[in-house]
Amino acid sequence: MPIGWDRTSRVAVACVYLNDGRAIAWAIFGENGISARVPMDEGIPVSTVRASGGDVLGVQNGTVIRVWTLGSYTDHTELGAAPGERIAFARWKPGADEIAVLVADRLELWLKAGGDRRIVARGLPAASDLLVSADGALAFVMYDGGRSATAVDLATGATVPVPMSGAQLIAPISFR
Repeated sequence: MPIGWDRTSRVAVACVYLNDGRAIAWAIFGENGISARVPMDEGIPVSTVRASGGDVLGVQNGTVIRVWTLGSYTDHTELGAAPGERIAFARWKPGADEIAVLVADRLELWLKAGGDRRIVARGLPAASDLLVSADGALAFVMYDGGRSATAVDLATGATVPVPMSGAQLIAPISFR
């Protein structure tokens, strides 16, 4: 599955995965073909692998967010959930070095380098997906199989139900 392109180093990267969705290798393609294929640690579903600029994240075993660069899977940072908690979804916040993370009934913002975490909203329904708007201002917590959503203002924590009328949000959007 293609993940990203690094224009500076002129490489494309892809996540190699099995039919069951388990990521098994990080492939780096240079101008002359594959320049590296690095085995990935077990427990990272390909559906959790997301790129933002030169950085990539993946949720490992539902308890750790692994952050690495496009060019080096082995050079990484690991951000763990509190003991006994599971990470439902993690998505990059565009334009920032932050990750929107759904843990239990909370939406939190975590710094990609680690450190302090900020709880943005509590009391959210069990999610089936998480989207972040293209401008990084809002997060959309999807539930009921994607047929219902709650919008969360990432600056203030204000929440509002999104009227869906049976439709589904399938991509981050920007409201202006």
